[in-house]
Amino acid sequence: MLDEQNLIVDASARKKYHIVLQRRAFGLRSSWAIGFVGSTTGRVCAGFGEVVFNDHMAGPVRIASIRQLTPEE
Repeated sequence: MLDEQNLIVDASARKKYHIVLQRRAFGLRSSWAIGFVGSTTGRVCAGFGEVVFNDHMAGPVRIASIRQLTPEE
């Protein structure tokens, strides 16, 4: 987690993604678990869905963009 709007996700040993949320997800930094919903294939890079986490007050947060990182990044 870079901040409450930017995440780095390890999808595998070779694939990492920078995920930008449409709005700040207050409480995400202290969350113990997150999940991704809205993708028809279940893959992180398959489409823009939502991020859910264990703060029920915040609700799901839509994903604005997903970008695969290069090994150098």
